[in-house]
Amino acid sequence: IICLFFLFGAVRLEHPLAHIILSGTALALALGAKQTVFFFLPGLAIGILILAFAQPNLGLPSLTKIAIAFPLLLVVFSGTSYLHNMTEYRNPLGDAKSIEAETGRQDNLPVSQAVWININRLAYQFIDTTGLPPVLEGPLFRGKAHAASWIYTKLGMDLESNTALYPNTLVKFSYLRRPPLQEDETWFGILAPLIVVPASILCIVRGFRRKEYFALILFIAAAAFTLTEQILRPSWHVYLGRNFALAMVALTPMAATLYRRNWINQTACAAVLVLAAMITINVTVQNKSKPLTGQYAIWNLDRAVMITLNSFSIREAVVLVEQDVPGNAVVGTPSDYLEYTLYGDHLSRRIVPVFDRNQLVDRAWLTSQKVEYVISPDQVMAQHPTLPGIEIARNGAHILVKLEP
Repeated sequence: IICLFFLFGAVRLEHPLAHIILSGTALALALGAKQTVFFFLPGLAIGILILAFAQPNLGLPSLTKIAIAFPLLLVVFSGTSYLHNMTEYRNPLGDAKSIEAETGRQDNLPVSQAVWININRLAYQFIDTTGLPPVLEGPLFRGKAHAASWIYTKLGMDLESNTALYPNTLVKFSYLRRPPLQEDETWFGILAPLIVVPASILCIVRGFRRKEYFALILFIAAAAFTLTEQILRPSWHVYLGRNFALAMVALTPMAATLYRRNWINQTACAAVLVLAAMITINVTVQNKSKPLTGQYAIWNLDRAVMITLNSFSIREAVVLVEQDVPGNAVVGTPSDYLEYTLYGDHLSRRIVPVFDRNQLVDRAWLTSQKVEYVISPDQVMAQHPTLPGIEIARNGAHILVKLEP
């Protein structure tokens, strides 16, 4: 987001090279931290082209500086991340099987149809009532669900079908499923569709009249991000909302354009601030992943429970790894167990995802992957007469095995 604002919001300021460097640095840091930022690149490229045509003073020298500075900054500030992946997985983006599972078509449905279905699912979720007081949230949520069900039935679209879902998702799309109050699934609240979207459209119209295209570029970047995400990963799962936070942040500043210095606007702004404060307090206090009140308040929990509130199904595995696996070890786990917590506090463990659970007991394969420890559901191990190594710990339905040289 900083990249977009420095590059396109300050094009008429002095010292354009400084803004190009700041913009490229922001983009490089983001790409090094999160590969989802790649989905911004098509919008960024379109924005540069619009700028080149709309701002003749930009010229070829500035475009050349951008073309040279951005790749160099990418190598300097995020190259180590991709070099590490290349060293560990022989692929700059990470484990090849994980990438394959996350991208491309998830069923036989053409990508265009999958994108269309999921864009409509996302549009439904975007009208989000999360965090509102219960007296308001309940009727609004149920009204939204029944209205959407009626509309899409009339249109002949079954959004609640299994079509274009992420294959490993445990949760299917449903009109009546409320996203829990936590950052993994929650969207952006009711203010986003009611304020940010109309403000963005207004900014684009004004921009065309004044021949200022910054708002248009921001909107294109947000839209291109959403569309690119769906084309490359044409499947729905419950965690999609957090991916689109970047797109929403790009549009949010335009909400300020609705403000006018009169009593009506000032009253509306006060109401919006009160509503935003109520939502923020509600989501913070009752956050399901780190609640501040009740039985599972974070200060009442030990570390293992605290870090697995959202992934309790692998809590036993996390406890085994934390207690009995060194911080620099290589650990083989079922592919659906991949969680940050397994990597350790300093991300020093290497986790090898195992997509075929039979390979959890295949010593030759595990050795070829340089695995030192294996964490597995005990029923997988029970199906085979011999373990791939020595059992060193057991916790509930999970077993930890160490491979001896």
